[in-house]
Amino acid sequence: MTLLTFLGTGNYDEVKYYYGDKTNYFKSKFIQEALMNIFNENKMIVFVTPQAIVNKNFEELLEKFPNLKAVEIPVPKSEEEFWKLFEIIIESVGEGEEIIFDITHSFRSIPFIGFLIALFLKEVKNVKIKGVYYGAYEPNKEYAPIIDLTPMINLAEWIYAVKDLKKYGRSDSIKELLDNSRGKKLGSLLDNISKSIYYNLCGITISKAYELNSQKEKLNKILPQIKPMEYIKNDIFEFTKFGIKDFVNKSDNSIKAKLNIEILEKLFELAKYQKEKQLIPQFFQSIREWLIDMLIYEVGKDNEYFLNTWVDENTRKFIEYILYNISINKDKSKTEIIEIIENSLNNDEKENKEIEEYLKELKENNIEIKDVVSKLKNTIDNFKEEKIDIIKLLNDIRNIRNPISHAGRKKSVSYKKLDKIENLANNILKECEKILSYIKTVEK
Repeated sequence: MTLLTFLGTGNYDEVKYYYGDKTNYFKSKFIQEALMNIFNENKMIVFVTPQAIVNKNFEELLEKFPNLKAVEIPVPKSEEEFWKLFEIIIESVGEGEEIIFDITHSFRSIPFIGFLIALFLKEVKNVKIKGVYYGAYEPNKEYAPIIDLTPMINLAEWIYAVKDLKKYGRSDSIKELLDNSRGKKLGSLLDNISKSIYYNLCGITISKAYELNSQKEKLNKILPQIKPMEYIKNDIFEFTKFGIKDFVNKSDNSIKAKLNIEILEKLFELAKYQKEKQLIPQFFQSIREWLIDMLIYEVGKDNEYFLNTWVDENTRKFIEYILYNISINKDKSKTEIIEIIENSLNNDEKENKEIEEYLKELKENNIEIKDVVSKLKNTIDNFKEEKIDIIKLLNDIRNIRNPISHAGRKKSVSYKKLDKIENLANNILKECEKILSYIKTVEK
């Protein structure tokens, strides 16, 4: 383990430096010597200014530790000198080293800069910071406490973690910080929610968000005991807006809830959150599925079978098949489109057992193909009257979602600049917001 320390030119008096209680002390005029003995350090790097390296303090310390490494640094007075100091300290520490940082005799702004450099070393060189210490010497006192400033490194970790949560919706860093505290269960719950948002598993997101909401009263008592968490509880509880009771089967997290307007609202909020947190690929996937949910919901107003089977693959394929035929036959009448779809499905039924079984299931539930086609066509036409083109929306999403989903491996890519993707996401979100608002208005 390596001690990184600074040495000045002042008159240092001998004192009993102690850590913890006064029985754990070492008597010396040099805090460096005390730290080396109390913490059993085996290597020392001393940062000294041009004035300090020729001072008696350095000569005496060198006599005590002949193997110490002296590194000359400037007293930074300009931005250029600040960066020079930064470079010198960074290059003096090896990859993966374990260090303790002593800032007792740092000069002027150097303690602050040194602290930031320690954080940088931790991230860039995988340096393990075992401690940051300050020897609180006072004249005419026998003892001087060694103050442990290491918790400030922990505070910096909280800064990173809070930024991750607020800007990107990630809570894995918060989970790590909470693992050894009373908030361990909360950390795991938050991690499950944020990961499910990234993985686009809405069933887990909604069920875990409800679980978080149900623990809100209990958590409001715990959070003040974990100081940084108290100040970000609004960001934490933002996840609760996605929650719905009994949304999934507990055994496998598969969705069991019957589709309703509340679910549509929550799933829209979830897609919106993904867009806000710059999860653009996830947003395009979510909002495309949301449009299908919305159309199934509209069809389900005439037959609850669709509200109960909205997540079934066959139901979604059936609705998407009708939508596809409506889009490629937009110049034909509703009657003509119904005839085309019925004939096509009847022909496919003879060759595909799965389609045959699904059409049979529809008949058992008194569902006529023509009624579903008619309802979807009317829904699309009603939205057109509101200047919302559902078919165009789905095509716009497909044209960008497909290249993203296939990692750009498409001959025809519908964008030239990356910012066009985000602009498209903004426009689609606005159109879908109008759709949801229209549905809620009609149902009032």
